[in-house]
Amino acid sequence: MKTVLTVVGVILVMGGLLNLALYVPYLLSGRDLGCFGTFIGVALLSIGVIAYRNGTRKEDHGGWDGPEW
Repeated sequence: MKTVLTVVGVILVMGGLLNLALYVPYLLSGRDLGCFGTFIGVALLSIGVIAYRNGTRKEDHGGWDGPEW
């Protein structure tokens, strides 16, 4: 499951970056499409980062195991 989350996170981040690359010029030219596309790009990027971080997070079994060095 963690590998799936990591892979999905990477795919969503790449899709969000591609979407931003395509729609930011529309946003800068003042078109309404640019606003919507940029919103979708930022949403994909955010969800992708969350999924990636959840996929790469260490397991927490509770309690204190001492310092991690």
